[in-house]
Order: sequence, then structure tokens, then C-alpha cells
Amino acid sequence: MKDEVLRFCGGCMGRRISAMVTLLIIGGALLGPLAQAAPPELGPPGGGAKEKAIVQGAKRMGPFKPTLFKGDLRDVPRGRVWQPGDAIKTIPKRNNHQGKPKPVRTPRNPVKDKADPLRASAQGRAASIRTLVEAEGHRGQSFNGVYPPDPVGDAGEKYYIQMVNSGEGTSYTIYDKKDMSLVAGPNTLDTLAAPGSICEGGYGDPVVLYDSLAKRWFLSEFSSSNNTLCIYVSATSDPVSGGWHAYQFTSSLSFPDYPKYGVWPDGYYLTTNEAAPGIYALERAAMLAGEPAAMQFFSVSSLSGFGFQALLPADLDGMIAPPAGAPAYIIRHRDDEVHDPASNDPDFDFLELFEVHIDWRDESLSTLEGPLSIPVANFDSDLCGLISFACFPQPGTSQTLDPIREVVMWRLQYRNFGDHQTLVGNYTVDVDGTDHGGIRWFELRNGGAGWLLHQEGTHAPDASDRWLGSIAMDGAGNIGLAYSVVNDTDLFPSIRYTGRDFADHLGALPQGELTIAAGQGPQGAANRWGDYSSLNIDPVDDCTFWYTNEYTTVNGLWETSISTFRFESCGEPAFAINGVAGIEQSVCIGDPLAPLEVELFGIAGYDQPVTFSLAGLPPGVKGGFIENPLAPPALAEATLATQADAVAGDYRFEVAASDTAIEKRIGASLSLFAAPPAAPPLLSPENGAIDQPVLAAFAWNGVAGAQRYRLEVAADEAFSDIRYSAETTALTHTVSHPLDHGTILHWRVIAINPCGESVASPTRLMVTRHHYCSSPALAIPDDDPQGAADTLLLDNDGIARDLTVTLRVAHSWVGDLDIALEHLDSGARVHLIRRDTGGYGCAGIDIDASFHDDAAQSVADICYSTPPAITGQLRPSDALSVFADRVLSGEWRLTLADHAPSDEGLLETWCLSPSYIPVTCDGDQVTLAGHLIRAGEELTCNVGDIEVRDLVVEGTLRIQKSGKATLLPTVRSVPPDGRIEIRQTGGR
Repeated sequence: MKDEVLRFCGGCMGRRISAMVTLLIIGGALLGPLAQAAPPELGPPGGGAKEKAIVQGAKRMGPFKPTLFKGDLRDVPRGRVWQPGDAIKTIPKRNNHQGKPKPVRTPRNPVKDKADPLRASAQGRAASIRTLVEAEGHRGQSFNGVYPPDPVGDAGEKYYIQMVNSGEGTSYTIYDKKDMSLVAGPNTLDTLAAPGSICEGGYGDPVVLYDSLAKRWFLSEFSSSNNTLCIYVSATSDPVSGGWHAYQFTSSLSFPDYPKYGVWPDGYYLTTNEAAPGIYALERAAMLAGEPAAMQFFSVSSLSGFGFQALLPADLDGMIAPPAGAPAYIIRHRDDEVHDPASNDPDFDFLELFEVHIDWRDESLSTLEGPLSIPVANFDSDLCGLISFACFPQPGTSQTLDPIREVVMWRLQYRNFGDHQTLVGNYTVDVDGTDHGGIRWFELRNGGAGWLLHQEGTHAPDASDRWLGSIAMDGAGNIGLAYSVVNDTDLFPSIRYTGRDFADHLGALPQGELTIAAGQGPQGAANRWGDYSSLNIDPVDDCTFWYTNEYTTVNGLWETSISTFRFESCGEPAFAINGVAGIEQSVCIGDPLAPLEVELFGIAGYDQPVTFSLAGLPPGVKGGFIENPLAPPALAEATLATQADAVAGDYRFEVAASDTAIEKRIGASLSLFAAPPAAPPLLSPENGAIDQPVLAAFAWNGVAGAQRYRLEVAADEAFSDIRYSAETTALTHTVSHPLDHGTILHWRVIAINPCGESVASPTRLMVTRHHYCSSPALAIPDDDPQGAADTLLLDNDGIARDLTVTLRVAHSWVGDLDIALEHLDSGARVHLIRRDTGGYGCAGIDIDASFHDDAAQSVADICYSTPPAITGQLRPSDALSVFADRVLSGEWRLTLADHAPSDEGLLETWCLSPSYIPVTCDGDQVTLAGHLIRAGEELTCNVGDIEVRDLVVEGTLRIQKSGKATLLPTVRSVPPDGRIEIRQTGGR
């Protein structure tokens, strides 16, 4: 009988391939529908090589339901006061990386001079005018049997609240600001907790904040158990008799040590010292209403070298809120000679600034962006080593004091002046290489072009050690810095302060150094000092600095001081403006523009009329303020409209406000569009591409007039069954959740602007790769070389061509891990990640990566500062090619072993994504399942009976069949240029 041939040719079918493929064979009819798509699986984390700046998706915890304390704090019975002879305890500093080997590495680019480059220049500057006045000091809480006291406080409209550690947790006192008379306390903070609750066991690390936006108080400590933060938000502006909402925020991760908070419009932000530095956001709006409140969590990679480390959130001061939608800001300092010696810069170190956007409706949309690395003058973090809790000497004792060099000190103060925003902070450094403590301080500014270093300096005017600083800026732009000071000859631990008038030279604190409280004896019983002090601005006048810190008495015990000081230059009447709506707009020419709204604030009693105007409006755009002039406080509103002669483009203009002596300006932007954009040309994947990852990456060319793009991925040509959709301003997008594997998918892109949408781009077809996954949530035992193992059983007789392995591992110190893959049936074994046994390893958190022999980067070269520390497409430690030419079927085992103490983790997901060729298909009966025939390849099968299923053909498959048996193949896809030839050589 004559051979009869049926060809299925992808190229012959043009660009479109039906979602249903039918095979017809002369001599025996068969119909085979396209196999149903497999259910979605968690696929490989994928993604390209990383310069990854954004982590999307936070961990959500809660909501946590509050209780209400209704009592008057003046009526709460006071606890027992510590007496000499009672027990004394030192609270241990929590070192989350204590078991790690610390690196002893010489920087690749040695620093030539140990002298702090900013110290000398700061000393030689004189004040432009002496305006810093002498402080007025008041006695705060006294020694209560605990080291350190961690003194902290804040001022509200009527009261000042101070808190310190005590033997029973946190002790608070409330003072009347007018005369500093004691109103309530001292008492323990846990008296506000619900009876029988976890927070009845308060344990200290206090924080006091006055939320000036809401006129509420925020108090916090952690509990003695259960990873719980005990937080109290005043129900009214009256902290004494107005009641308190008591919350227990419990972390499911680890103990939230060293909590530091910041007030922000969309949340109370919190940083902690955990196995990897933690960032939390608390649902502020719910807490102010006394409703159940959620908590969201991010973390960043640890820095090598420090055993104790935490970031610091920005805390809002002043009368002007941040611009609408502004992210919360989080900071830390990075001494690259310590933290990155292999690629250090000998002239600069860095501040790392992170931005957090929280979506309270959907935590998967919350983002952590950064770090933005801001270069600063080189500094030295090595003060008696990197982990010592004792360094600074005192007179009359061998006991030295904790330098606390690891963190930016409390607070990172944020302030919005309308035309610019500021962040000020400080940290402790060695100023000359002799373990001589000084204070590095900085001011960052954002004038609309992003955060930049505006000024910095090092305060160390003599041989004494200065540390435990706290810094703030008043409403006039003057900076105050207060701190501890000591030396080994004639200065016991004392409190001093200094500052700069806004008119002084940048980088200097030339207003002189003044004493708040002089120490009278050495602290010989403990090395712990601090761990922090607190400088805050009075919310009423925006000029008075309030400061609390500790000093020593004659018997060497600590005493706390509460002091106030100010600059004479603060309080001059002035105004400020802040854009609140319509500052950034995009519109189709002819459509209405939103009103532009600007807040007008008066400072220090300013009440004069202010005239508003719009400067530099784009051609064809008209506008003006509805009411003009206005006296503060007021909301100025302008209308804007496009005319017929308006021209499409992106424009900048300014809002100006002025009186007879002062002018303020803020920037605004307007993007005009004339028509919908054209369809964007597609780039990748190529049409008909097979073997695509389930976390596929798409790319297209930009088109003029497009503001954003929508990617759509569907299971059918008509896009009636869309499996994935996302909008982006970028020209690339990697899907955020796995596509169906082993499936024909269609994709297209639509360009969008305010005038409408483009027509859809021509569609393309792709076929996703088969892969096999396990999501065991398997615990990795700490410091156990045997580790933990998980297995995948593959029922696939294909011969491996190459292999991609993907991992998602939650672990707080990935440098501890050895991760190996083994095919038990063949005995082949490789290390995906081999621990750096000669040193420190990657001091980062989490792995979310894919491994392939052809990847551009090696896993040994990757360690990012934001999690996941190991991510992208990477070459493994050992080549995966050892598995080539082996049968895929059988048991595959992944082993993860932790080789150092103090960190634990989970294997969340791992996947195998093989490319393979079919087994030899000669014989009486053969099944071809899930096989891939590559482009340019040909395979001929001489069989009697055959079933063809899940077959992807890019090359040519010839099936020569004899006998009368019915052939019932189901073909998954035939991409362009693919070809199946079935020849009937006998029978009917």
C-alpha cells in the first residue's frame, strides 16, 4: 500500500495555532483534543539578573484586637520603689548573630588616613551669630535597679512623658510642661494592659511618641514572652484621664528586639533587631479609632561584621505633613570597609535609605524599595572592635562603657518645609583610629529631585568620647544635637549639647558646647549605657528642644535629666506652603483638569495675607487661584484648563506664594496627551517560543504618547480566558505568579494614556516549560550538618538534556547553608550552593533564585543587601550538566544543611524544570509523554501501537506505524516550523 503522509507544520499554519489540534489519518480516523492545562503550580522564582530595587509583597499579621483602659493615671497605685540593697540587673544586649564567625578581612582599597575627614573642618568654623541659649534642666526618673535605663520621652501640647527601663518593665512619668510638676507616675506601663494578657509582663525597651498629626500619644515596650510588642495609643489627646487603647502585636517570626518607631500618615513604622533587620508597619488609622489593627512586615539583609543591628524609621515633626502618597523612610549606615571589604571605597562610606509603601487592603501590593546608597565621607565603625559592648573609659574605674556604634541613633527626624523635605540623624564613629568616640551627623534633603546629602559633620572637639547622640531640627531650620560625654581623667559620664543656626556654615556645629548635667562618679557596676536618648521638638511652638538622657551620681548610679533649650532665631513670624492635590497631573487635551490645592501655614503667629500665582504654565494651559490673597491657615485652590492650542508633552511649572518680604515656591508637573497611543511592537518571547519559564519575562518596544502598558496572557486567541494581566510603566514585565506549565498561551500588550487605549498588539504564542515542584515548608535545623531533605518523584522516561532548578528558601543567614541536589536512581549529586567554609558567607536573608549552567552570574558572586539576598538566574556551585543524558524518572532529593548556630529557616518551594529528549521509540508499543523535539532535530519511530500525549514539537517527528491498531494521539502544541509526519505503512 502506498504510504500516506499527514504533515502538521507550524510554519504552514501561519501565526495562529488553534487551541484545539485535530489529527486525521487516512486509513484510520482519530480526533484528539488539546490536553487540558494543568492547575497552576508555584513555579520558579525566575527573573533576570538583578539590580533589584523593589521587593513587592509584605507579610501580613493580625488584625490584633485592642482592649480599652478607662482609668485616670493619677489613681493607679504606684509600684514599689527600688531601694539600696535590692537586686540589680543588667539587661543583656541581644546579639542575633553572636554565633557567627566574624570576618577579619583587609579592605581591598585600604583607607590611607584613620583621621575622620570631617573633624578638623568642623572645628574651625565660627558661628554666624550666637543664638543657642542655655538649657533649663529638670530631674527625671532615678536609678531603679536596672542597666541601662534607655531614657526616652516626648512633649505634647500640655504634658511631657518620660519612660525608662525598670526591674518590672517600663516605668513612666507624666509632667506638666508649664512647671515640670509630676502629674502621674512613676508607674509601670503594663498597668495599662488587659488583666491576664501577655502585656501584663512588660519587659522594657520603651518608646514615647507624640503623634502631632492626630494629637495622640503612642507608648510602647516589648513583653517578656511570645514575641509581642505592647503598644498603647491614647484614646484622646489627654494621656492622664482620656483612656488608652492597648494593643498586643505579636510577630510570627522572631523576637522584635530594640524596637524603634516613627509616626507617618499611613502607619506607625517600626524597625527591630532580629536575625535579619525587620521593618514593620502598624495600621495607624485603625489604632487611632481603637479598632482591630493589622501589621505588615519586610526585612532586609544583615550587614556582615555587626552582631547587633537594626534600621531606623523616619519620625515626623513639624506642621506640614509629607506630600500625599510619600513613602515611609527607613535608614541605616554602611561602613564598607567593614561590611563590604571586597569592594570598598576608601574615600566614601554610605547611608542606605529604604522607601516603604504599604497597601492596607492588599499586602501583596506593598513594596520595599531600596536601598538608595547615599555617599558620605569615610567613617570608622571599629570602636574596640565591632561587637564589644565596652569601650569608653571613665575616671576611677576599669569599667568601660558601651559605644553603640552599630545603629543610626534615635531619632531619624523628618520635616517638610514645603519647598523641601529634610531627614537628620547621627551615629557614633572612631574619629582618629584610637577608639576615640565622636558623633557623625547628617542632613539629607529632597527638593523634588530625590534625596541627596545636604550637609554632614563630625563632632569631636577634644579628647573626650562623645556618643549616644540624638538630633533634631526646629521649624526655622536650626539643628540641635545632644549626647553623652566622658573621658578617663576628669570627666564622669555627663550630658551636653550643641547646635547650628540655620545661617551657620554647612557641616559645622559652631554654636558652642553646653552642659546639661555633669556626672559625679564612675559607673562601675555595668558597661551598658543608653541604649538611646531622645531629642524632640515641642509641637506647640515648633522651636523648643526637649531632651532626656542619663548621667551618673556620686555613688555611680544613673540619674535622668529632662531639659529644654532653643535658638533665639526660631519663632520669627513666617509662612510655609505645601501642595496637597493636583500637583502632578496627566490629562488628554480638552478633558478637565483637577483643581490644584495648596495648604498655607502660619509660623510663630504669622497672619498676613499671602498672594499666590502660577509661574511657567505650559503653552495652551490657563489657570489661576480662585481666591487671592489668603491669610493662614488656609487652603488655596487654583483651576487649570487646556486650550485648543495646547501641545502634547511633559511640563514643569511652579506655584509661588509671596508677601512683601518672603517668597516660597513649590514645583508641579503636567503631562498632556493628544490622542491614544499606537500599538506597541513586541520583542520577547518570540512567536512560537517553547520551553518558557512559568514566571515568564516579557518585553516590548515603547511607543510615543504611552503612559503605561497592559500585558495580557490568555489561554485562547480571542483572549476570552485571560490567565494573567498586569499594568506597568516599564517596557518589560516578569509575571508575579506562575503561569500554567506545559501549556500553549497567547500574549499581547496594549498601550494606555489618558486619551484611551491603543489597539492590541499582534498576538504571540508561547509554550511554557514542564516543571515539577514541591512546597514542603520544611524546617532547616540550626547548626546541623545532616540538614533536612525533601524529595520529588518524577514519572518521566525522557533523557535529560539540561536542567533548571529553582529554590525559595526563607533563612536569616544564607551564608550558613549547603544546598545539594541528588538523583538517587543514578547517584549523580551536585551542590547548588556550597557554603563558604573559609569565612563569613553571605550575611543576607532568603534565597529566591533559579540555577542553570548557562546563567551569566555565579551564585558565589551574589549577596544583595535587601532580601532575597540570593536571587536571579545564577550558575550553581557545581555544574548541573552531571545530570545530562540520564533518565529523568525516579527520585530526586534536595538536601539543605545549616553549618553555623543562631539562624533557622524553611525550604518553602523547589522545582525541577528539565529539557529532555524522548526515549528510543522502537518496539511494539511505546508511549511518548511530555517529550520535546528541538528545532532542527528529527526523530523517526517505527512502532505498532503508540499513544502520543503532552508532545511539544519544534523540529520534526516521524511516526511510521504498521498494523491495524487505532492511533489516538493528543498533541499539546505544534509551534511554528514544527512538523509531525505520521506514515501508515500497513493495515487499514
